[in-house]
Amino acid sequence: LPDEILCSIISLLTVREAATTSVLSIKWRHLWKRTLNLNFDIRNNEFILWVDQLLQLYHGSKIETFKVNHPLSNEYVCQSDEWIQFAASRKVQNITLDLSKPKNVCKLYCFLCQLFAQGRCFSLKHLSLTNYNLSMLLGFGGFKSLLSFTLNLTILLLENLQVLLSSCIFLGWLSLTCCICPPRLKI
Repeated sequence: LPDEILCSIISLLTVREAATTSVLSIKWRHLWKRTLNLNFDIRNNEFILWVDQLLQLYHGSKIETFKVNHPLSNEYVCQSDEWIQFAASRKVQNITLDLSKPKNVCKLYCFLCQLFAQGRCFSLKHLSLTNYNLSMLLGFGGFKSLLSFTLNLTILLLENLQVLLSSCIFLGWLSLTCCICPPRLKI
């Protein structure tokens, strides 16, 4: 089969499973490095190092889905920004970030919408954030292609929400769960 089809098949696997396909043959050795879906949902002490190493090995020019489901301590918050920037530079279409600890509300992480500046936001279609505080600087144009927006355990400032929603002309799904919202939220 052509490499594109094999990469598409490998994209259906978790990152760990995709990486194990490298032992199948010489042809398969580097195919996992171009998988279209990066799903980091593993509970171990080496999570940060593991994700960083995998992203350094990644050779794909495009990412369809980027998921991170792992609580981060305060010292590693900048890592999540680097991962988001990495995904944005690969024209990611779907992002799911859950950095919350199970059964425990921990410190909210700051989601910097500016990481999607300079035309990187046009590919983003689905965004799901858990345990975040949205942060936007003046001049951020919004997510023009966003179709669905899911927020859990998130702090929403009225100004930020208005900028985001006014720029999402194709938005068909908005979900707010356990969010801290302004008392008079108008959508």
